[in-house]
Amino acid sequence: MTDKIAIGQCRVSKGCSEEISNSLLSQQAEIRTLAEKLGIKEEQIDWFIENEARSSYQDRANWALFDNKIDEACNNDNIAYFLSYSQERFCRNSRRSKAYKDKLRKAGIEIRFVNGDVADPNSDSGFWQEGMQELAAEGYSRKVASDTLRGCKQNARTRDPETGYIYKNGGSTPFWLMPKKKQIGMDKYNKPLEKTIWVENTTVYTVTIEGKSVSKTMWEWGKYIFLELRLKQGKSYGEIANFVNEIGLPIARNSSLARDNTLSEQVKNECIYGTSVYNKHYYDNNHPKGSLKPESEWIIEENAMPALITKEQHKQLLEMNKKKARKVGNTSANTKNDKLLVNIPDKFYCSHCGSKIISSGKYYVCSEYNSHGKQGCGASSFHVNSDWLDSKIEKEIIHLILDENTIKTMYDLYVKSNNSAKISIDKDGQLDIVHINKTLKQKKIEETNLLNAIASGNIAGAALKVTSDKLNQVSQAIQQLEELITNQNKPQQYRILTYDYFKQLCHNGSKVLTHSSLAEKRAFVEKCIESVTLDPVRKAVNVKFNINPFWTSLENHNKTKKLEVSTFDTSSEMVAGAGFEPTTFGL
Repeated sequence: MTDKIAIGQCRVSKGCSEEISNSLLSQQAEIRTLAEKLGIKEEQIDWFIENEARSSYQDRANWALFDNKIDEACNNDNIAYFLSYSQERFCRNSRRSKAYKDKLRKAGIEIRFVNGDVADPNSDSGFWQEGMQELAAEGYSRKVASDTLRGCKQNARTRDPETGYIYKNGGSTPFWLMPKKKQIGMDKYNKPLEKTIWVENTTVYTVTIEGKSVSKTMWEWGKYIFLELRLKQGKSYGEIANFVNEIGLPIARNSSLARDNTLSEQVKNECIYGTSVYNKHYYDNNHPKGSLKPESEWIIEENAMPALITKEQHKQLLEMNKKKARKVGNTSANTKNDKLLVNIPDKFYCSHCGSKIISSGKYYVCSEYNSHGKQGCGASSFHVNSDWLDSKIEKEIIHLILDENTIKTMYDLYVKSNNSAKISIDKDGQLDIVHINKTLKQKKIEETNLLNAIASGNIAGAALKVTSDKLNQVSQAIQQLEELITNQNKPQQYRILTYDYFKQLCHNGSKVLTHSSLAEKRAFVEKCIESVTLDPVRKAVNVKFNINPFWTSLENHNKTKKLEVSTFDTSSEMVAGAGFEPTTFGL
């Protein structure tokens, strides 16, 4: 199998499926030509093709795939090149572009473009050329965004002559409305020009309530939920969400199940009483996500769509929300979370449905039950007092880590797993041998390319002299790198890890829990537990511990990394019978 030495990146920002396909194919063809000039064969290219349209300027765009590929390239010693069609295809956000290029170049990866290639970005001309290209790419995106917004603002003021409703600029339609396209003319290619308005959702949804079949349009279901159940009967949004989930009414946008804040957020939207507010939020990179623009810039249009309720009814619903608002300190509205077991979904979960456990006020509760009730989790209500569980786990860890029998058992396992009680003390003097080897490979590829260029006979005169000088520099660098690798192969020094020192590491664990900050405690506790599960059926908490003395010596408690003196590790299987078997806290 041929090693990949280059990433070939292709991306599109807009277009129909046919346009996207043609664009990607043309980019690939041009990148192949560039690769041949660099001495790279096609089978050595790892193609990274983004076939879903994406902005390369907006921070709120989905950068996940691109980020992952950059990381993958930087962690692959064989990758020496990142090839893209142009700066515009690579990244139009100058801040992000610089960060990505710095990351790739620190990993020894060369960035080359088909259009606007900068062979040497460290030269004076290369510095100016690269900087100008980044500014031009971002400037183009800014202009497109500005022109688009101007057209959308005008669109948000324009009404359909037949219905009087305004034209929409996209966005998610609430469940009681549905989008309807209106043809307003033909474009220059004789294709229909269409605009979208929102109208009543006439889709009929039939359910069975108390043995009776009930059929309503989604528009009528909306009135029933907000006017009958909420406004007239005074039911909570949690109760309404449970009812909606029981009958399977599809009112949630991104989930099959509704939750109480699904309904409360829908009520806050002005479109519920027929008013459209456009240009309300900033969506550029210069403001926090979702921040509001000055009200003077908002475009507010009344009677922009069918009104599900009146303004007066909307005001009454908002007043009900205020009266039933949760108090800070009593629910998940807490602004200060002082719990130990937070943000560890892989270790702290519901044994019935597998969902993560969250902190809700004074309790730990299944996140799925908290959101959707029994419909979500499948089990009855179950929660655990967070202070009680934190205290239980903290005391159990201290008991285990100070127990003489436990320490002796762990030390014997440590000696057995290492065949001796010696550890390296020469680690800090070691250079990054992986990085040296990667750089050496890249230099040898560069040396081969230069030799091939000289042997081809296509260069002469001053160009030949420059190439020869460059070859001498590269050859000298290769020699220096090989000497560094030779010097790394020295025997390491060791010292003995005594039982007393091992015991002291264990005792340091109790100090972490009794004298450290909350962040340090959380990091330590996370390492000391293998899993914590809430069992709503048996009404119990099951805890598996993973005690290790090296957890007590952490260079950074937030990252929680092991002391680099040993490969010793404990697991519930290794230490069974030594006090580490699963513990059940009955309620």
